[in-house]
Amino acid sequence: MVRAAVLALLALAPGMHVTGTVRGHTGAAAASRAPSAVAFFTPREGVLGFPDGLLLRTADGGRTWTHGRSTPFAAADVVVARRTAFAVHGRTLLRTTDAGRSWRRAATLPFPGRIDFADARHGWLDGRRGLRATSDGGRSWRSLRTPCGPYDSVHVALADGAIGFALCGGQPATIEQQKRLYATIDGGRTWRLRASARMPSAGHAAGLVFRDALHGAVIANRVGVYATVDGGLHWRTALFTDDGPFVAAVAWPSARTRYALLSDGELARQDGARGRWRLVYPHTLPQPNVFAFADDLRGVGAGRAGLVYDPGAVVATVDGGRTWRARGRIAGVDSVSQLIRVSRAGLYAVALAHRSSGELLYRSRDDGRSWVRVGTPAGARFFNVAFASPEHGVLGDDRRRLYATGDGGRSWRVVSRAIGQSVLAFGQPHVGYALFDQTLYRTRDGGAHWRVLATPLRPLSIETLGASHAWIVAAPPCSHPRPNCAGAIFRTRDGGRSWQRISLNMIPAASELDFVSARVGYAKDPWTGLYRTRDGGRTWRYVRPAAP
Repeated sequence: MVRAAVLALLALAPGMHVTGTVRGHTGAAAASRAPSAVAFFTPREGVLGFPDGLLLRTADGGRTWTHGRSTPFAAADVVVARRTAFAVHGRTLLRTTDAGRSWRRAATLPFPGRIDFADARHGWLDGRRGLRATSDGGRSWRSLRTPCGPYDSVHVALADGAIGFALCGGQPATIEQQKRLYATIDGGRTWRLRASARMPSAGHAAGLVFRDALHGAVIANRVGVYATVDGGLHWRTALFTDDGPFVAAVAWPSARTRYALLSDGELARQDGARGRWRLVYPHTLPQPNVFAFADDLRGVGAGRAGLVYDPGAVVATVDGGRTWRARGRIAGVDSVSQLIRVSRAGLYAVALAHRSSGELLYRSRDDGRSWVRVGTPAGARFFNVAFASPEHGVLGDDRRRLYATGDGGRSWRVVSRAIGQSVLAFGQPHVGYALFDQTLYRTRDGGAHWRVLATPLRPLSIETLGASHAWIVAAPPCSHPRPNCAGAIFRTRDGGRSWQRISLNMIPAASELDFVSARVGYAKDPWTGLYRTRDGGRTWRYVRPAAP
């Protein structure tokens, strides 16, 4: 093994080291194109605001969006009447009276903070210096006290000129947080406890919205949105996002219609108290967490299907990842950790199901439209699966046993007892790689015997194509992968005998890598999204999502 490691290191001669590039959005640039605020004046008429001042307007409830006049701030965040809204830019309070077409300075705030207005005159300002109230549209402010403790998180909402609410959140413990809701009927001069034991404890309080004295919503990170229709006495889950993107804001323009803006820039709409949430911006589904491409343009992915958390959702693209549409669903699963393409229409999926103590294996013969369960070795809690053809695959369990099948999972046999708990990648039924504890191994006999392949940097993931081609994503020299953190990809064209190092100006794919030919491949960066290469990994270009 020592001799093999030395030979592999010597194979990285100066000519085998090239400089590559990653082109496209950095994390900051990508984030700047996601909306940061939402305001709806009616169920059909509203605006989305972006950090650079861009406004998108809709007059049909989100079906179509047009560019409005840009503003010098992040756009409206509070709707107060049919045509009126307020927004904050530093200490400047701005107001629109024509549904966001034009904005004018209304007043100077005593300090920066979060605002909530019930109408054109009555509003609250909550910031580091406490709670303030105005009854003249922001020209003057008076101090109010809140009923929350000194170490509580505080969120306030004003329902009308006199009725308001304060949500006090205690110190969070993992997902749980004790919450108390107080109400005032005199504009905040006095408070009474409205709900405590009935307040849901799951999730961390992140926002409070009341459109009137009865209808309200609590934004709870790590859960989604809770709603009440009786002034806060009872609450139910209105939108569940789990540990996906958090809810950034809620707009509630009528008793029946709600909008939710997520932290990754998606906007969803719900009609009716228990209606289905549907995505209204952008009109394409988000890029999936895992994917498997059939060619340069056509691929299948798994992950959320819109704003409602659906871990078994299967999506598809026909334009190289710019847009994704619903394709199918793997029922009853909590997450999909792997997608493996074995033919133009054949796929395997590894998923964790809440009814099982471990992961399960599924197969699709129609490009992800329908899925059936595939048998796995009895008693094996498997760690990773690799298929080189529709029938030939390997499976590693938590006891490091490696199983192989030659009939599509109908039967399995043990081929090794020392390599199973690994990241597996097989380009042919008998030729493959295993990545375990940042050490790379290779087999030529279906997994019965393995030898070490040394790499200069710690490998994080591996992708294979046939018997000769393989790519490794290497750990960057910084403490953890992040946008613009320099890293490298290693590729081999001779089955691992020699490796070419491609130095990159950032890591495009610490989480997922998929090659459909020796030159064309896709990579998923967990911060910025999807990238594509057409020269074997030397140059990566950001796959820009389609415009709305």
